[in-house]
Amino acid sequence: MDKKNPNGRGTVSAGLIGQTVRQSLALVASLALVLAPAAWAADGRTVLKPGWNMFSPQQDVEVGQQVSKDAERQVPMLNNARVDNYLNNLGRKLAAHAPGEKYPYQFKVVNDRTINAFALPGGPIYINRGVIEAADNEAQLAGVIAHETSHVALRHGTNQVSKAYVAQVPLAILGGMLGSNSTKAVLAQLGAGFAVNSLLLKYSRTAESQADMMGTQILYDAGYDPRAMGQFFEKIQGDQTGRTVEFFSNHPSPDNRIERMNQEVDKLGGPQRGYTTDSREFQDIKRYVLSLPAPPAKGTQQALQGDRDRDDRNQSGTPELRIVSASYGANKQFNDVRQRLESRVQNNRLDLKVNNSSMGGDPSRGNSKTLRIQYEWDNRSYDVVARENQRVLIPTDQQVSDTNQANNSMALRIVSASYGSNNRSNDVRQLLQSRVQNDRLNLVVNSSTMGGDPSRGSAKSLRMTYEWAGRAFSVVAQDNQRLLVPTDQQVRDSGGQSGTSIEWPSEQMKAFENSIVRIQYPDNWQPYGQGDAVSIAPRGGLVDDGNGNQALAYGVIVNIYDPHLDGYGQQLQGPDYNRGSGQDPSAHLRLERATDELVKEFQQSNRNMRVVRRHEDIRVNGEDACSTYLTNDSPLGGRETNWLVTVQRPEGLVFFVFVAPDRDFQNYDRTFQQMLYSVRFRQ
Repeated sequence: MDKKNPNGRGTVSAGLIGQTVRQSLALVASLALVLAPAAWAADGRTVLKPGWNMFSPQQDVEVGQQVSKDAERQVPMLNNARVDNYLNNLGRKLAAHAPGEKYPYQFKVVNDRTINAFALPGGPIYINRGVIEAADNEAQLAGVIAHETSHVALRHGTNQVSKAYVAQVPLAILGGMLGSNSTKAVLAQLGAGFAVNSLLLKYSRTAESQADMMGTQILYDAGYDPRAMGQFFEKIQGDQTGRTVEFFSNHPSPDNRIERMNQEVDKLGGPQRGYTTDSREFQDIKRYVLSLPAPPAKGTQQALQGDRDRDDRNQSGTPELRIVSASYGANKQFNDVRQRLESRVQNNRLDLKVNNSSMGGDPSRGNSKTLRIQYEWDNRSYDVVARENQRVLIPTDQQVSDTNQANNSMALRIVSASYGSNNRSNDVRQLLQSRVQNDRLNLVVNSSTMGGDPSRGSAKSLRMTYEWAGRAFSVVAQDNQRLLVPTDQQVRDSGGQSGTSIEWPSEQMKAFENSIVRIQYPDNWQPYGQGDAVSIAPRGGLVDDGNGNQALAYGVIVNIYDPHLDGYGQQLQGPDYNRGSGQDPSAHLRLERATDELVKEFQQSNRNMRVVRRHEDIRVNGEDACSTYLTNDSPLGGRETNWLVTVQRPEGLVFFVFVAPDRDFQNYDRTFQQMLYSVRFRQ
């Protein structure tokens, strides 16, 4: 297999890389650095590539755009065109040499004299003004920018989220979430928005070492002194000026950090002739930044630029919420709270309880107050008035539903729904609309799914009217009855396929391929994937679990896990890892231990999961593998069988989970075996 030279000049033979690795084995052992996986390029540089990720590169961009809005509401932005233009020109010059995906990099200055910087997935990079003020020359500033650019190029933020997600969510929900292709759902599940301790910014020492190495390479390729990053880190480690240095609290320092960066410079052949250290423009900008007013005190809320031009839709096509005006108070004593509410918008929705605390104060003590809002969403204007202690949700569920309906003639819209008995019933329309998945509603009617019991001790029913495919329907369902709308017959009548009648696997196979694996699957099944993770399921294999989550009931999950075992990463080094007919007993023991660790992670979020058979030796694509049979609760009710197959790979522990209810598993076993036999790992 040929690999791209990071300089973009030709290709490097994998055989030559393997030979050079073996020749440099002593050097690798002395470094003892866990990389994702490393080899040596023709000029000696360490070749780095992103680790496993359940997000695609495009979804990295979406995550970055989403989280950057939160970031810029929470940190004081400098918003100085002269400084931002300089930083963007410098940053884009450096980013042009970042390998891999060409992200839309953007560089902005934070109005904070603390020495720190951070990067978000997909391109947004933020540099504190304190970095500019502390740097001795342009090469040192470029070193910090190159380091942050490397975090983006190596996809460290979403890699961290991916690993956490595998460990924290129930297995069926993991499979269903892959089927939803929803970055927002994953981030919400993990609480991975913008925060100091966010998973998106919580890098390991391994990630820091990778960013150091790639950043050094970027400096070299851009014509700067590649030693400048290490020089700046040494400078701020020994800073005696009283400046606050937060960089190392957010970027944990690997052992022998400076030494390793210098070793990377040596592999590059030392600085290029005529390398750049400084520029007059940098010194002018530094003096200018030092002359600017002091940043706002910590904790001060920065005013948002509410009058800046904004498109009503973001790049993904989702309608964007804009607060036009907002006032809170009574008796002609009102506070302008537009900027405050704008800062509370999350995922293009505002959801809060109106009170003095959420509104930032009491403008009219002793009086009953109201909140008056005018907002724009999806090219339309709306007005709302909410009283004290009332909850505000805008855009409303009805407005979201109407927009979805306009964009999709087959969308399911709940017109009305009530649950109860004896003239005591609750309006559950909004609740049911929020439970719609893939334009179908599938749940068991009971007090739990309906949000409460309005008539204790009495037999209750759900009465609902809904619109679908341009027609209106009514349905009545009794307590403990399963409700599915539109019905399978309605789907068939419309020319569609039933979502709950599971199609028998076809004998004809198709191929799915990502950066880790190629696998064959029945051609009447559908792959659902985000990045390096995928669920493959028949129509109807993804169902509502009764709690508003999409869950995998039939199908296969292909994913990867990063074990926490000591020494696991080191033993993955080298292109000949785990190859050949001989079995390394220690490697197989590590495989079994890593599999046991994965099962324990599953059991933390799948309380009723039990091991039936474990540690059965099999082969997958000629490599050692471990087969484990588990039993678990099925989202359809009853029990299901989970056949877990694990393989150690340089990227981590690749695992396959084949899922079907106990009553059907034997019928699907032949298909599952065929799929596993077809697996081919990417080299």
